[in-house]
Amino acid sequence: MNKLIIAGNLGQDPDTRYFESGNVVSRLSIAVTNYRKETTWFTAECWGKSAESAVNYLRKGQFVIVEGEAAVECWLSKQTGEPNAKPVVKNARWYFGGKNDNDAASSQYADDEF
Repeated sequence: MNKLIIAGNLGQDPDTRYFESGNVVSRLSIAVTNYRKETTWFTAECWGKSAESAVNYLRKGQFVIVEGEAAVECWLSKQTGEPNAKPVVKNARWYFGGKNDNDAASSQYADDEF
């Protein structure tokens, strides 16, 4: 089983792209800080309805929980030519809880199955 669940804060608003085929993808930048105050950055990639919902509901600084498949993105640095890698959550579903404008507790769940 390849499953990763992370909880952290969004580093920026979702980066959403629409394709001519009708598909939509949103990339979420999530900061996870451990008890030693060390921060690890993750990128989560959601598709379809989950991606569309991310545009409407998620904002920079918001606390989210993301569930998906663990993966690693690898590339060569343009400056040094050295290999780089960072953790990525593919096929992600996201959850968040907080307060709405009426100050009543609210929560949201985004899943392509709905």
